[in-house]
Amino acid sequence: MLRTYVAFDFETTGVDAQRDRIIQIGAVRVEEGAVTARWHRLINPGVPLPREIQRLTGITPAMLLDKPSAEEVLPEFLDFLGDSPLVAHNAPFDSAFLAAACRRAGTPAPAGPVYDSLALARLALPGLASHRLDYLVKHLRIALAHPHNALADAEATGLLFARLLDELQTFGLHALQAAARFAADEPGGLGAILAWAISRRAWSAPAGEDARAPEVRPARSGQAPQPAAAPFDPGQVAAWLGPDGPVASRFSRYERREGQLRMAEAVASAFQRGSFLLAEAGTGTGKSLAYLAPAAAWAAATGERVVLSTHTIHLQEQLLRRDIPLLQEALPVSFRACLLKGRSHYLCLLKWEELLSQPRIPAGPERRLYARIATWLDRTASGDRAELNLRQEEESAWQAVAADDACPGARCRLAGRCYFLRARAEAEEAGLVVVNHALLLSDAASGNGVLPAYRYLVCDEAHHLPEVAAELLGLLADERDLERLVDGLRRRPQAPGNGFLARVQRALSAGGPDAGKALEDAALVAALAYDYPRELA
Repeated sequence: MLRTYVAFDFETTGVDAQRDRIIQIGAVRVEEGAVTARWHRLINPGVPLPREIQRLTGITPAMLLDKPSAEEVLPEFLDFLGDSPLVAHNAPFDSAFLAAACRRAGTPAPAGPVYDSLALARLALPGLASHRLDYLVKHLRIALAHPHNALADAEATGLLFARLLDELQTFGLHALQAAARFAADEPGGLGAILAWAISRRAWSAPAGEDARAPEVRPARSGQAPQPAAAPFDPGQVAAWLGPDGPVASRFSRYERREGQLRMAEAVASAFQRGSFLLAEAGTGTGKSLAYLAPAAAWAAATGERVVLSTHTIHLQEQLLRRDIPLLQEALPVSFRACLLKGRSHYLCLLKWEELLSQPRIPAGPERRLYARIATWLDRTASGDRAELNLRQEEESAWQAVAADDACPGARCRLAGRCYFLRARAEAEEAGLVVVNHALLLSDAASGNGVLPAYRYLVCDEAHHLPEVAAELLGLLADERDLERLVDGLRRRPQAPGNGFLARVQRALSAGGPDAGKALEDAALVAALAYDYPRELA
């Protein structure tokens, strides 16, 4: 059914199908994954061609002067389409322009299905960083010589769609069925595509096939790796980063950095003495390696876990994708490292099961996200939302399936498959644990109930700690909050003795657990009284 289709693409003067016009049409017929026919025309839009469109497409007004109008070309184009199913990347865009052109020409628009390769890509490749056509074809090694040329884009789309259909059939039957439940009525023909994939997958699926998350590998000891026999020497650690050290051999153009070497030795000495160190290093110092090498050496030599806290995702990615792997290869010590995030970054399988049991989910961003999560769960090992590259409109839908503070932890019946517990187990085994400032402070506020136990901490981007602490641990009050507080302080004639101050006095006199809370409230009132003396008098 889906192995023969026509992929098409329009280049236009803009993005408004009612106001803008088509300037180029490209279409290809695809049969069993191969292009068997091509069709292409330039079109005179009858309206000015914006300069940004000229730059994007390489099409100039002079190239369109003697070309036919869309109405003249349309019959030939529709004849090429025939009764075949249609495919376009971001199909709603091209379908809207096709419908508008047919309406202006007084010709019925094609009545057959139009499948969206963009929507299919989000299902078949759910964890990809981008689903733009140029990114997808590069990822799948499909030729696209001239982006924003209608014929080239149409051919790339046609070949892409065939590859995505193949990719979809590699998912577990359970994953496809779950995705179909959410995508049944979604645009882009996803319901029909999934029904086709399920029918082809069902006969070949092994008995009892399931798309459950892989079992969590439990921590072997609950502690960092056992210490190495070699002693910890701050001078030697710093020398690892020097011109004759193992790190220098990894670079074809090594540059000696005195500031980096001094900082590395200072950090190593602070580890050895168990003292605090405040270091400021300018751009180009190489500060990441200057604290990573001593931290790795200390973890390997002593078995003590070191937590590395950053403010930005960019720095976390630099540490985990570049700096730490470099040191794991270069240094003469062995150490584990991992990234640990807060619970809400991980999908909760218990919530997911509950969602699947609901009779109906309203159409919208929620269902599109959940269809993508269904296939993503067949691929992910981490359950980390970062792999999904969520859009803003999907944030609330994610929260409905994300782990939260109500998580029962090891008592959950799905604890053996829990993504957060998997990450926590890996952190228990790691010598270096990378976190962000928000998680670090949340752990401190919760009595160190989030992170595995540690005694050594490195805070990079530490100048952001105060603002994160203020946002996470501070109290934010607006005018309405103050009004409610003032109202609570006033004595009400109908309820004498029931004002705020009277309640604080009773709580302090009685003692017990309420007294501490009463003192906190009174301190807040005292602070506010500085700016609102009349209201709080």
